[in-house]
Amino acid sequence: MLAPLNNLLYQTLLFFYQLFGGNLGLSIIVVTLITKLILLPLVLPSIRSAKKMQDLKPELDSLKRKYKDPAQFQQAQLALYKERQINPASGCLPQIVQIIIVIALYNVFIQFLKQPIINGTALNPYFLFLDLTKPDRSFLMPVLAGLSQ
Repeated sequence: MLAPLNNLLYQTLLFFYQLFGGNLGLSIIVVTLITKLILLPLVLPSIRSAKKMQDLKPELDSLKRKYKDPAQFQQAQLALYKERQINPASGCLPQIVQIIIVIALYNVFIQFLKQPIINGTALNPYFLFLDLTKPDRSFLMPVLAGLSQ
């Protein structure tokens, strides 16, 4: 039995696989984009928090030079966070949720690729010229994924 999240993602992938006439690569892209859009409200506060922390870096560096004792530095750092209304842990929860969903997506993709026949039809594991059941020896997809980020 699949976990509820895995089952939902699997059914969504299956729906788009059938909708796009057996194009697995396009189905994976669409499911990934939908997942990213759903996670956007969770990611935006994390991005804002990271930006605030980045803007605070010069002041933190100044405090580090001023307070050599770690305990004093930590107190000054917490006071600065309180003054600027920054919670350094606010970006953690969205990251954890995102990791859980990415792991579930990975498990669904692996499970989907292990099935040679889907609803009585042979699985088409190709996207463009790549066989998605085999490792990418050209490293084209990792490079494209890195550039798209």
